[in-house]
Amino acid sequence: MAEDQANEAASFIEKLKGAVPGIVSVETKTFGLVYMRRPSGADQARLLGLHRSLETSKAGGLPPAAVLAVSIMRSDGTPMFTDLMEGFLLLSATGSRQLDELFAGFLKISHLGAHALEDAEKKSLSGQSSESGTG
Repeated sequence: MAEDQANEAASFIEKLKGAVPGIVSVETKTFGLVYMRRPSGADQARLLGLHRSLETSKAGGLPPAAVLAVSIMRSDGTPMFTDLMEGFLLLSATGSRQLDELFAGFLKISHLGAHALEDAEKKSLSGQSSESGTG
């Protein structure tokens, strides 16, 4: 019985090691090739810290720039922004059309529902900002 439990634990740990989000290259019109990955558990913890510092809980959640700040990678797989707040501020200063383009790429690699992807692509194509409704 104990041996079965040990094997079960070892098997689960091996599966966890293989579940680390991989780096995906996303082609964008504005920035060319951008490397991204789905947020890991550690990234989610970093986002929670940013969420608290931005006090966005009343506003309904994190802005796309925050999610992109943890998702955009260098080609070697290291985070583009080691300082999450700095990355958030840089991405927040980006034009809404470019930010929507990056976020549409993120939605593609995140395997979010087709409806969320279609909405992001429509906004990207129309030049609408998710914050203001205009481009």
